[in-house]
Amino acid sequence: RQVFGDTERNMVSGVLTLADRSIHSIMTPRNDISWLNLDDDVETLKRQLDGSPHSFFPVCRGVLDEVIGIGRAKELVADLITHGTIRLSRLRDPIIVPESIGILKVMETLKRAKGQLVMVTDEFGTIEGVVTPIDVFEAIAGEFPDEDEMPDIVQIDDNHWRVDGAADLHHLEQVLNAEGLVDDDDV
Repeated sequence: RQVFGDTERNMVSGVLTLADRSIHSIMTPRNDISWLNLDDDVETLKRQLDGSPHSFFPVCRGVLDEVIGIGRAKELVADLITHGTIRLSRLRDPIIVPESIGILKVMETLKRAKGQLVMVTDEFGTIEGVVTPIDVFEAIAGEFPDEDEMPDIVQIDDNHWRVDGAADLHHLEQVLNAEGLVDDDDV
């Protein structure tokens, strides 16, 4: 008799493997980060905020690596409408962690961050990605795509799947009920 169904088994597996995984396996990579450039005009910033489901945005000057702070979307929109600019005094200090940090330590950091995203850098200070509480939750429970995202793993029929090249291999193993996709030396 099976004690757990597939969903429950996958969630338990997600919890048990969490400590062994690298931050890269759960973070949103650099190329997919939604960020605001202070050098952009007000209309561009408003469109960007309006077209994104995210609650927090890195606010940068010119390039992603020049992070000024983290802004809450609703406050950023209010500033742009009322003042025609982003008030830097309202931005939160960015929380930056090295890519070598473990997921359990990131979870502790996220608890103190009060819902804010955490930025991940390489040893040279280059932004590699961001981690949000939902990223940790997805590592345990599977995908919860934003309204502007397609799921990474889609079953087409009994024998065919469409899998995004950046899909989480741990999650793919669970969905396919397969083993061997993840190299235990490279988690």
